[in-house]
Amino acid sequence: MKPVSCGAFSTIVQYITRKDVFFMLNALSEELNWTNTENGALAYHDTGDACLNLFSTAGALREASAKRLKDIFLAAYAENPVYAMRILFYLRDTRGGLGERSVFRQMLQYAATIYPESVRKNLQWIPEYGRFDDCMVLLNTPCEPELIQLIQKQLQQDQQDMLEEKPISLLAKWLPSVHTSNQNVCRQAKLLCKRLHLSEKAYRKMLSQLRTYADVLEKRLCRKDYTFDYAKLPSRALYKYQKAFCKHDRQRYSEFLERAEQEKGLLKAGQLFPYEIVRDCIELEENAMFYDDIAQKQRILDVTWKSLPDYMPEQNAIAVVDGSGSMYWNYSGDVMPIHVAVSLGIYCAERNEGYFHNHFITFSDNPRLIALKGEDIFQKVEHCMSYNEVSNTDLEKVFRLILQSAVQHHVPPEELPKVIYVISDMEFDKQSGNGVTIFQQMKQEYQAAGYQLPAVVYWNVCSRNRQFPVKKDDTGAVLVSGCSPFTFQSAVCMTTPEKYMQQVLEGERYCRISA
Repeated sequence: MKPVSCGAFSTIVQYITRKDVFFMLNALSEELNWTNTENGALAYHDTGDACLNLFSTAGALREASAKRLKDIFLAAYAENPVYAMRILFYLRDTRGGLGERSVFRQMLQYAATIYPESVRKNLQWIPEYGRFDDCMVLLNTPCEPELIQLIQKQLQQDQQDMLEEKPISLLAKWLPSVHTSNQNVCRQAKLLCKRLHLSEKAYRKMLSQLRTYADVLEKRLCRKDYTFDYAKLPSRALYKYQKAFCKHDRQRYSEFLERAEQEKGLLKAGQLFPYEIVRDCIELEENAMFYDDIAQKQRILDVTWKSLPDYMPEQNAIAVVDGSGSMYWNYSGDVMPIHVAVSLGIYCAERNEGYFHNHFITFSDNPRLIALKGEDIFQKVEHCMSYNEVSNTDLEKVFRLILQSAVQHHVPPEELPKVIYVISDMEFDKQSGNGVTIFQQMKQEYQAAGYQLPAVVYWNVCSRNRQFPVKKDDTGAVLVSGCSPFTFQSAVCMTTPEKYMQQVLEGERYCRISA
């Protein structure tokens, strides 16, 4: 055997040292990544991907601090600028994304201040994914000149199209008005007048002409003109002004509701969140004495609910709705996480065509399988809310309930749910296993019983803390957030959180967004 030279020995020692350091740093990083939920469950401080951290919580950040919003966006941008910008537009997207307005505007303003070139490249897409008034946060940022140029160009085009009796954009509808009770909007309008080199009088006259030509509903309501076609009204306006319709045009509005009950798609509801209807059902129950016509209000809620688009794919799935105490904390104004969770639970149960059609599981201390009961959405919400324990958040019991039922009744593996939607604030109770997350523990228990844990969609509806139930490469899990039922449309299979995010961001809908 040839002796090892001093030089070769030194190289081996250096290799071993570098290898040991790599493993040591890796182990240290893993150890420091552990954190706990508010109720003691093991969780991760980081998914391992800054963009995924943003993607998986973006729709649940309405009550987050300005610092947290800035930090999470800037970390994502530093890692992958293109993905960060695409997540920003996915966050705002009213037709294919999360439909979140306030958080989008705050992050857009940060981006315009720190990375203005990225915003300039995508300025034209803001009204398409959201609304023209989203752009107003770009005033007093480095992107203001480009914004003014965009507005001037569109106004000129709209005025020309008006003269030629062609359709125009909704820019005039969303531009700020000079005379308004909202001081921030008023300041924006005055600044815009200066930038457009228009007097306030000329600006008001221009908006008035364009809004009248565009047949903006609010202009008609001011004139008490109710000759419009209800079937042509946008969903948000139709829902927002229902009291005015009942008061000033009751007969025609009632006739429209009657037609909408018979004709699917007649009443537009595509821009509404399900929670808005569920929240109003709860408010109606709590304040029934203040309503003159409860039956009419219930009818409006039910017809609107049944008009929501169906985004559920054909799959055997079940929703798991968190009914714990923390879900009743204020979320944003008069909206609580429980409103969002129950609305998505009922939405999934009604449209699910598998074994769990018209069923979902609610969990707190003790999970229960809830069968939807009631003739309309008001009665269904009332029934479902009665099962919430408003106690702790024991997710392990949910997974074990499904597994034990399968074992006891000899359910074939193929008849288990393919997907479990866990709709929660993610503050789960401490797990029974040591050193593993609930997800890891349940995968082991299902495997030991001869089953595979169904794909788990962790749907965050209120992210109060930086913690995640799984990491980016955990197979069989997906991380989503927000209030939009559009998320159901994504085909969920045995993928990973990272691959699911890539599937969304690399899709045709967002490939035009650049950095």
